[in-house]
Amino acid sequence: MIVIKQITILLLNGMGLTGLLLLVYGYVTDITGQLWPPLEGVADWLAVILTFIGTTLVAISIYFPSHSRPPDDHSKVNLREKRANKLHF
Repeated sequence: MIVIKQITILLLNGMGLTGLLLLVYGYVTDITGQLWPPLEGVADWLAVILTFIGTTLVAISIYFPSHSRPPDDHSKVNLREKRANKLHF
């Protein structure tokens, strides 16, 4: 199970790094005006595919098990609960 988790983390970080590199490439070509033909042929499709995968992962992440911690003492949710509890006592 830990291997699957590590592979997932590696793939997600790879997607993020690829997107970052595409952004840097876009800025460099904008500034210099020089294009790199092998990357130009792949960049559009790569950006579309990575955007679709990233959006899909965010959309289905609500179904993943949550391991979040409870709200902090200063959060609005916790303050509302404290106020509600004070009113009942």
